[in-house]
Amino acid sequence: MEHNRRFDFIALVGPTGVGKSRVAIELLEKHKGAFEVVCMDSCQMYEGALIGTDSPTEDEKRKGVFHLYNFLKPSETFSAGDYARMAKETIREINNRGRIPLLVGGTGFYLSAIMDGFHEVGEIDEEVRKRVVRIVEGYGVERAFRLLNYLDSDTGGKIDKRNPMRVARALEIIFSTGKRLSDIRKEEKVNDTLNGLIFGITLPLCELDERIENRAIGMIYDGFVEEVRGLMEAGYGLGDPVFKAIGYEDIYYYLMGAMSLNRVVDKIICDTIGYAKRQLTWFTADERVWWLPCPLVDSIDYYEYLANVVSGIIKRFMGVVLN
Repeated sequence: MEHNRRFDFIALVGPTGVGKSRVAIELLEKHKGAFEVVCMDSCQMYEGALIGTDSPTEDEKRKGVFHLYNFLKPSETFSAGDYARMAKETIREINNRGRIPLLVGGTGFYLSAIMDGFHEVGEIDEEVRKRVVRIVEGYGVERAFRLLNYLDSDTGGKIDKRNPMRVARALEIIFSTGKRLSDIRKEEKVNDTLNGLIFGITLPLCELDERIENRAIGMIYDGFVEEVRGLMEAGYGLGDPVFKAIGYEDIYYYLMGAMSLNRVVDKIICDTIGYAKRQLTWFTADERVWWLPCPLVDSIDYYEYLANVVSGIIKRFMGVVLN
């Protein structure tokens, strides 16, 4: 399939729970053989973490070609630079096959690394990583953040102090390179960038919150607790990156007898709503995102409607004849 090379890929972005993967499935079914899906969700890349991350099911994956889903070990770290290198290679391979790469997810750093470049940090020494884990777990994320703020106040002022992964990553870079993250960001980026046509999907906040609540309850019924139990029995725990995904740490504490299941569900809902709002803030600040209109009539199939809108815009701006 020949298409306009002004755009190297298509992306579906937006807050968690809005239905990005469902729209991608609609596009795969509507235009068979036209697209290949590439994961752009930092949590959906881990194996053994399908329910809690709302990864595409095996039945859904049989509807097309999917890349970069559930391939990392739960203990592996994976930076935005790692993602950019792997995703760009995948995108180019898909283009060479005459198909359209369809990136799906809400990890804004990943999209930025592909389109804007990234700062090369290098490998983090394993001993440094263990040291940071001991700091975050032993003293708590708030005290770890105070340490980060003391060492690099510029970075401390820009990241969410309640996000253990972001705090830990900044400390790892300081301890491993001897440089502040804020200074590294002033250095030249790796600029082998690609250009994408970005579609944003969202909903009224009240409807999105309701979806998030229903999804959290559904995950418990679908086996989220058993999924976390399986990770723990395989030897993984709070020091592993997969447990930084929403809900995994909470269920860990439930299984250890430290939290009630009702409290776990409430916290998952609260944390997910907060995360969705941060994602909206990130993507609405990016003027390259083309926000799709919500259907005004309830009888219209939401996902089919959005897929049709995306198809029409792709045909117009990429010169693609979709089957």
